[in-house]
Amino acid sequence: MPDLSVAYAHRETWELMQGIQIDGFSLRAVTDGGTPSNQVYTLLANPHGWDVGEIAFSTYLMCADLGLNDVAMPIFPARMTPHAGVFVHESARITRPEHLVGKRVGCNSFGTNYSMWWRGMLAHQYDVPIERITWVQSVAEHRADFRPPARFPIEMVEGDFRSEALLADGRIDAATTAGAGIGPRGPAIRPLFDDPYAELRAFVEEFGFVPLNTVIIVSRKAVAASPELPGLLLDAFSRARRRQASSPPDHEAVYRKLEADTGRSLLESGFAAAQAGIRTGIAFAYEQGIIRKLHAPQDLFLLPDS
Repeated sequence: MPDLSVAYAHRETWELMQGIQIDGFSLRAVTDGGTPSNQVYTLLANPHGWDVGEIAFSTYLMCADLGLNDVAMPIFPARMTPHAGVFVHESARITRPEHLVGKRVGCNSFGTNYSMWWRGMLAHQYDVPIERITWVQSVAEHRADFRPPARFPIEMVEGDFRSEALLADGRIDAATTAGAGIGPRGPAIRPLFDDPYAELRAFVEEFGFVPLNTVIIVSRKAVAASPELPGLLLDAFSRARRRQASSPPDHEAVYRKLEADTGRSLLESGFAAAQAGIRTGIAFAYEQGIIRKLHAPQDLFLLPDS
């Protein structure tokens, strides 16, 4: 029975897949969510020997554009709520998205997934000119050969400081982070939105999807050796989702509420169900120079008929 090495970025994804069998294969977790996700993304973005991995969506797009021996499956274990991850310093007097113009906004690295989605939302949900914001980069990109576009004002801060720390110290005006639960702390720090759920719901109603956080990638070598593997992986993940649906974990509560409030199915697996999010994410990445070509979604994913 072939052994598949799997690098999970999130503990929740590892837990989701426990007990799921894939006919003819044995799954072996080489990371199970205990390693910080940004470290897993960097490992997967560069040459590695694993068969299957969970990587940030924008990082996969960057890698596909620069060259990578992995290809994505239409499997998205984690979604995200960028509106809940934007924090501001009281001294900057920022109360609305348009107030970010002319400000210094921490993004960790320019290509970070939540920063990509937030810039796209600023441009398309709020009509904010994102090229009039200074984006402060303070950690390394997942790919050392990526170069941010010159048309964006980008300030580099040395020392590998997280944006959350820079904001807490008052060194930047605002920061986009991975989410509300891990945002910066301090008496002068507050979220941009008092009710980020309302903003996310407005986005979902206009664009039709929840932003994609992570995507499953598989090595081309593994697919060449076992052409049936992609279909089996998709089926396994879909079964795991169905099993979980009767008792969803706490971290998915906001998405289940969105599904109920909007009447949309937002967490389905498969290319057709995720196509709006895939296409929009590619467009945002292209507009921001994270990728150099406006790729067709079906060129970046296996199982485009799913």
